[in-house]
Amino acid sequence: MGEAESEKGRDEAQTLGEACAYARGSHRQKGVQREPGKNGAGREEGKLDKTDTWCLYTRELLKELGLEEAWNAGRVTDEWNEIVRSKIHEREQISWRTRCLIRPKLRTYALLKKELKMEPYLDDLTIRGGIPELAKLRGGANRLRIEQGRYVKERIEERLCLLCQERKVEDEHHFLLDCPFYDHERKKLWSQVERITGTRECDLASKEQRLNALAGDYFQASEPSPNESREQQEQRKEEEANYRALAKAVMVYVTTAMRKRREKLKPSETL
Repeated sequence: MGEAESEKGRDEAQTLGEACAYARGSHRQKGVQREPGKNGAGREEGKLDKTDTWCLYTRELLKELGLEEAWNAGRVTDEWNEIVRSKIHEREQISWRTRCLIRPKLRTYALLKKELKMEPYLDDLTIRGGIPELAKLRGGANRLRIEQGRYVKERIEERLCLLCQERKVEDEHHFLLDCPFYDHERKKLWSQVERITGTRECDLASKEQRLNALAGDYFQASEPSPNESREQQEQRKEEEANYRALAKAVMVYVTTAMRKRREKLKPSETL
């Protein structure tokens, strides 16, 4: 996500404000011989300087974003900044989502995260170690055998859980939702989910829904709108508070269960 945001920021800086108008005007003058500088040297014929490169990139970027008309017109509207941000974000989201779907390592991440945005659980710094553990679980960079088995060339069906007799692959679903080894911790977690949200585990019809409820956006607050009423603002604040409480409960489960797992398995078995 960081790489996508960096590229997105570069492209915004490239095109915001009067960039397309300036770039178009500069590009028109390409090939006009420059006056010699103080040292008597002008631009070498046929060689692009930084302005030419910037202009070419801006023109191609605007074409890619479907904004070529702005280049041709040589002017921008008052809403230009917002239009460019929206178009760049749309492009980056498609590219990011495509990369997520083709990488097996991101199997759970692709299920949980549909939009390229900052996850609200990352703002809660009240649990030391909780955020990294949850982020690793969501992103597939964890100690479960579904991930660690890759390093010893195991087939996916061979990466079985070593802590129960279910003969199931130890993946994120199994760890969060099914493994009997964590029944005590999981029962406590679902009790907290019901208290916070009013939703019971049995109210969620599928494993995907249960996984999304615990580690995804199922209970995230709605996005703020410009014309919110006071009542809507209060409701959103309540949703945000509930989500923070839920995220904290899930982080406690993940850190506690991972520690329990580590203590049970021998070092050689954690692979």
